[in-house]
Amino acid sequence: MTHPIIDPIAPELIERELTPDRLLRPSNKGGNLIYTFDGRECPSAMQEVGRLREESFRAAGGGTGKSVDIDEFDMMDPPCRQLVVWDPQSRLILGGYRYIKGSDIRMDQSGCPRIATSHMFRFSDRFISEFLPQTIELGRSFVRLNYQSSQAGAKALFALDNLWDGLGALTVVHPEIKYLFGKMTMYPGYDRKCRD
Repeated sequence: MTHPIIDPIAPELIERELTPDRLLRPSNKGGNLIYTFDGRECPSAMQEVGRLREESFRAAGGGTGKSVDIDEFDMMDPPCRQLVVWDPQSRLILGGYRYIKGSDIRMDQSGCPRIATSHMFRFSDRFISEFLPQTIELGRSFVRLNYQSSQAGAKALFALDNLWDGLGALTVVHPEIKYLFGKMTMYPGYDRKCRD
């Protein structure tokens, strides 16, 4: 059963949570701001991220069918963090990534890392001990629907660039990080040449 997506979260509630200590950096292009936060500490921003993810994924032929795309990885202890691009002029989240640093990854009862890709791979002991501590797992990336087209202007052109800018900034803030990995969904509706 598919549930209706929640209404947008009021910008003033999100702005209260996007505090200076959560600012990763201003974007290199577009005049946007890049923030990181823990969804448990920023429930309004997390709800908006979950709303935007569900909206974006449904439009591409996927989605969870829930009213927001928020799962156990967003809320576990310690949780995955959210990296978002905030447009201070429009007062909108333009896009985001979910991520977790290797040093924050815990093991489940069977000794498997509690990360979103665990259902896809059987990680070797060597990967867990040598590579995972220097890794960030990425996932749930999205760009706000009306910013996925160049017809939306310069801000739309920079939304994805700003997200990648944020990923680069994470490796500066966390110099121990050498690897980024994660899964990406390729929906059948995507152009075959682009998928390849």
